[in-house]
Amino acid sequence: MRKWGVKRLERLREGEFVRLYFRYGSPSNGMSRVKVFNDKGMPRHDGVGLWARMVMDFFPYLPFEDDGRLHDPCLRENFISRVFTLKRWRDVMSGEYTAGKLVDFHTRHKMQIMAHNVELYRAMGKLVATAGEKGNDGVFDEYFSLLFKALSYKHTVRKNVNGLRMPWDISRRTYLHRKRRNCWN
Repeated sequence: MRKWGVKRLERLREGEFVRLYFRYGSPSNGMSRVKVFNDKGMPRHDGVGLWARMVMDFFPYLPFEDDGRLHDPCLRENFISRVFTLKRWRDVMSGEYTAGKLVDFHTRHKMQIMAHNVELYRAMGKLVATAGEKGNDGVFDEYFSLLFKALSYKHTVRKNVNGLRMPWDISRRTYLHRKRRNCWN
């Protein structure tokens, strides 16, 4: 199975697929909670299927999910969000990598990233700010890694509200600053 799997994964690397979902509980294709037997023959539900492990190790940044977990609306929404974000990343970054493309992608996705993890959003913002200074390849790989780490966190109502408040706070501060400046002149 492993020999066949390695050959198949090499062929899959050439494709442009953007998501994978696994069969819940399958001994070969289960992503998590697969039944495994210990030395005494007692079952545990903490294993990973053979094929699923190979695929997840070979393609660490693809969105993965068990088909059973896709019944949960929050997990399904997060999975679909990661799928579309990966597709947009590949579309934007096709061709030559430039700092402008990275800034554009980050600008378009900042609210989404902020709704998942504010600390990673800030780290990604600092990385984007230095994109023109550093060598491009390292910055893009690091940004991509942080992007999918951030999207792996579940978004909540509170995080969404915080993300939506940020532009309001900036515009309010700008308005108040201009108002004070015009009154004092």
